[in-house]
Amino acid sequence: MIFSTKWINFVHVGATILLGIATPHVAYSSSTHPAAVAFHVVSSPSYSVECVMSDTCAIPRMAVQRWAIAAAAAPATPGQTATATSVTVNGSQLGAGRGQDLSDMGRPIAYHVASPTQKPVHHIAARITYTATLIKRRLVAGAPLVSVSPLADRDIKLFTSPTATLDFDRAAFKGWLASKGLARKTGENDILFARRVFDLIRVNYRYVLVEDQDRRATQIAATNWSDCGGLCGLFVASLRANGIPARMLIGWTAKPGSPRGHPHVRSEFFAMGVGWIPVEMSAAVYAKSKPTSLSFGYDAGDFITLHIDPDMVVDMKGPSGTINCPGLQTPAHSFEGDGTLDDASESITWVVRKLR
Repeated sequence: MIFSTKWINFVHVGATILLGIATPHVAYSSSTHPAAVAFHVVSSPSYSVECVMSDTCAIPRMAVQRWAIAAAAAPATPGQTATATSVTVNGSQLGAGRGQDLSDMGRPIAYHVASPTQKPVHHIAARITYTATLIKRRLVAGAPLVSVSPLADRDIKLFTSPTATLDFDRAAFKGWLASKGLARKTGENDILFARRVFDLIRVNYRYVLVEDQDRRATQIAATNWSDCGGLCGLFVASLRANGIPARMLIGWTAKPGSPRGHPHVRSEFFAMGVGWIPVEMSAAVYAKSKPTSLSFGYDAGDFITLHIDPDMVVDMKGPSGTINCPGLQTPAHSFEGDGTLDDASESITWVVRKLR
């Protein structure tokens, strides 16, 4: 699924078109979250990759004189290291820069902002190149060999708070949690509770890919189906509602030699004394007959995260100003010029190359 907004905004002389879609905080401490000391995460490098997203916009009825493109800059996470992001447009890096989204998370963004051109254009070809070393992770039994540092207070707050999409603070979602018995039991550690949420969603939900669906947690809770973004959001929102830090990993598959990569969303949660634990919620729902050891506590190291969590606030560095968008799985655009948006189109390709 695409966790982003197509044609987030075009600007043309005399008009602006914007498309887009952000508290209570549960205390997190060792007394309310007993350590899951019987488990630890084993990590090892999977492989290093170069992933190239080619994003071509055709605007045949607008003479574009200035544009801005915002793309997610891949972060370092427990699932990927040595990350780098670069952006070229129409073959040039001129105008490239860095910034952050304006939400509390401050996620990194790579920009390309073009100065007004003397010769208007009708095609904008962006090439976003991501490199990273992907990490394979597995949750295994046994006490950790080394101590795991607790999360910083800022991260605890970020990853236990509601957002526009992870709206677990709404009465409807609280009612759903109560109806499913999804409240922490006395002595239930982070992993045991997360597994209980995982099993409930795996058994009772179906995988259905609908690109333009409403992925708010309250909406997904009221149905029995969604895609990777909606199912991961339901899992993450359920954990956050119970004070467990959890987050969505929004990105693309990164399997070298695969005929076609695709946008995807995974998740992870932080267990006291163990660290970040990967969860592949949609795979568990889609392939219910496969062992859950391949989806709970397992990361094959074949996925690159472009940004963490949805609900971004992006400064488009132009006349369109600041916009709210679900995410940047594909770039956001701001175009300025004369003409109309009639017959505008966009094509995206994703190519993965193994480096070592």
